[in-house]
Amino acid sequence: DSDDLVDTTLVACCVDCAQQMDAELVTYECTPFMDGAPISPPAPGGVAAEAEPIAAEYFRLPHLAWLKFIRRTLLRDPALRFPVGLYYEDWPFHWRLGLDTQRRVQLGASLYHYRQRATSITGSTGRKLLDLFVIHSLVIDILDGAADPEVGRILAERGIGLVYGVGN
Repeated sequence: DSDDLVDTTLVACCVDCAQQMDAELVTYECTPFMDGAPISPPAPGGVAAEAEPIAAEYFRLPHLAWLKFIRRTLLRDPALRFPVGLYYEDWPFHWRLGLDTQRRVQLGASLYHYRQRATSITGSTGRKLLDLFVIHSLVIDILDGAADPEVGRILAERGIGLVYGVGN
């Protein structure tokens, strides 16, 4: 997102990780901060970002597209797109990407700083929430026929959390 802050080592860590582990997808954590609050600078000497392979755990990660470093060849797939005109458009992208990738890894460092505002979409209520029904329907269609039944269970947990404001 344009209002967030990215540690200067993030891209290099992702590239190194993707090359060393032959990963199609590198995910990483974020550190939230309130708008106007100072953020902690990175530790002197850089960050050693270890990575761990992930499987079904990927689907428990935050759905946000900006927490993913994606091999370009995956983005050539016309099925891997954001739905136009809907809020929460990261959800279908997240699930499709997870099903389309075999080699996923998670960085063990938080190098992305996520600015939080009271007026953000994630804190909103009202008509925007109606898009959740459409988004969940799209994700259910994406998961139709998924080989791992655990993925469907994770969707159910995450969907309930999103509707009731727990989790992401």
